[in-house]
Amino acid sequence: MDACFYYIHQLAKHSKNIKYKATTTNFWFQNKIKDIYPTFAKDPHVLMSKLSLVDIVTGNSLPLSTPWANVDYVFMPILPTNMAHWMLGVLQFRSHTLTVFNSIDKSYRDWKVLQAIKPYVKILHALMNALEISNKDPNYHGPGCVELRSSST
Repeated sequence: MDACFYYIHQLAKHSKNIKYKATTTNFWFQNKIKDIYPTFAKDPHVLMSKLSLVDIVTGNSLPLSTPWANVDYVFMPILPTNMAHWMLGVLQFRSHTLTVFNSIDKSYRDWKVLQAIKPYVKILHALMNALEISNKDPNYHGPGCVELRSSST
């Protein structure tokens, strides 16, 4: 899966016909989100002490990565807890949404998808705020703005 996302990243970064800027994460990022979430749920301040996630968001960890502050979308592989199949997560900064593309409804229903992406929604929202990535959006209104929403497609 990481190889596939590497090529998506290359296209997004180097293609002249791409209208929007994008970057990708990898399987390791997904594992870090899931590992950190139980501690984060008890103490949100732990997030900034876990520099591995911050390094990815700032473009300092993954090879050829682009800082999230410089892109419109982040594509991320998501493997549900039942490991039935991969899903695609697309973090959209303008709309403050994480859209999940689940191609197999029969193996992983919507409520399970929402349950599986809760760590992403909570942690990504906190990271975007802590690193002031949300502030690049002219429609963002600070702490009163709606929390990162999830939408399942």
